[in-house]
Amino acid sequence: MYYHGTEAERGKRIIKRQKMDYSRSDEDKQHWLGDGIYLYRDCLYAFRWIVLMFNKKYQQENLKSELYAKYSILKVDIEYDYERVFSFNNPEHQIIFNKIREECIKKGQESNNFRKYNYVDGLIINIMFKKLNYGENYDMVEAVFPLESIGNIKSRIKNLNEYQLCIKNPNKIIKIEDYSSKVDYDKYSKKLREYYDYKDSLKSQYSYKNKFS
Repeated sequence: MYYHGTEAERGKRIIKRQKMDYSRSDEDKQHWLGDGIYLYRDCLYAFRWIVLMFNKKYQQENLKSELYAKYSILKVDIEYDYERVFSFNNPEHQIIFNKIREECIKKGQESNNFRKYNYVDGLIINIMFKKLNYGENYDMVEAVFPLESIGNIKSRIKNLNEYQLCIKNPNKIIKIEDYSSKVDYDKYSKKLREYYDYKDSLKSQYSYKNKFS
């Protein structure tokens, strides 16, 4: 079970078709995991995303009354087979990725046509799946992204991390439904405040440590 935040009208079209569109990169913007269908494993991140999008486009004071009129959260059931997932939690996959990136950078330095490219993660993954046929063996890519620098508390598990799954093969999506009614606004707003409070505490700890280092 995974989650996806989107505009309400687009969400209705997705549910009716039971089909999700690819997010595609361009020269100015490269998605972290390349082109594909992006899903969160944690519903809170999907809620956070639609709140961010709403605040960017509309007046924040109308957030509670209009959030779910403008945006929706979809629940997406997928066929997940770890053997068919290119996972950055797998050290072998991480090593493969870094070797391919090194080769791309090397070839880019040798060719005027490729020298202009900034070899960010998403571009390398697109090369793997579009040019090197990794799509024959893998249906999706997953990674965990650290969101904040670690503060000065001696703990290895206090970092905030965001798990993302990028579907390359849309046939692995089994069912899509609107989950918005099950995401209670007040409950998730409280969770989101706690999330931001924790982020702020990490920032302050890290800043305090750097100030006196």
